Amino acid sequence: LIDESDIDSIIKEEKHCFPQEIVHLVDRMAAAFISQLFGKLRERLIDLRVGRTIFIGGGSILLRKYIESSAAVSGCIIIDDIAANEKGYDLLYRADHRKGL
Repeated sequence: LIDESDIDSIIKEEKHCFPQEIVHLVDRMAAAFISQLFGKLRERLIDLRVGRTIFIGGGSILLRKYIESSAAVSGCIIIDDIAANEKGYDLLYRADHRKGL
């Protein structure tokens, strides 16, 4: 059994002790996950090939190579700041609470 931190290490290409067949399996599963995710978005009529798509958060940073290599997305921007979501929600919260003043 491989835990989430081991999978992350394999995806990040960090030092690990897993055999090549496990590395290939994790690679295929990560690519399949992105493909399925983008497929579900297409089913909801969200075409990631039109315009720019901005990806924010740790998952997009971790899966960057799979996102960027996908034919289902073009012109993507991946925000490398791990705290980008937190900062964005903080700005929204502050803007919303200023209205009441």
